Formats: sequence, structure tokens, C-alpha cells
Amino acid sequence: MNRPSNKITYCVLSPDKFPISPDDFQTPEQAWAQFDKWKMGFSNQGYYSTIRNNVRVRITLETLRDHCNLIEYELEEDDIIPGT
Repeated sequence: MNRPSNKITYCVLSPDKFPISPDDFQTPEQAWAQFDKWKMGFSNQGYYSTIRNNVRVRITLETLRDHCNLIEYELEEDDIIPGT
């Protein structure tokens, strides 16, 4: 897992509230750039599929970012791996 050298880090959560990447990012821009790459994985089907209230929902790729969350958090000293 790639860890930034500073203690503040960013991650984008999918509409299902899972991180879209195992990596942490130093800036929101880096996290959203990874989102753009991740979103391309759904380009063949043209949508992101999820379940809401026991109903399958298709989220268009154009609105997918609106359904994701950028989170900012501070790593504890024990969470930082030296040399990463």
C-alpha cells in the first residue's frame, strides 16, 4: 500500500462506501485522478451498479462522482510505514 509522507491523507469512497483504491493520496486532486481511472473500468457497461433498499440501481458514469465521497483523515504514527 502506498502511504504519503505527511499525516493527512485522502481517499474516495464508492457509492457502496468502499475505498476505490488500496492507496492513500496526498491531495484531493490525486484521489479524484484515481477515481477517473477507476471509473473507466465501468465504461463498457456504461454505468455503476449498486443495491439501494433492496433495489438494483444503475448510476450513470456522468453522475458517478456525485455518488462518491472524498474523505480526509489523519494517519496515526503507528499507521505510517517508514520508507513509504
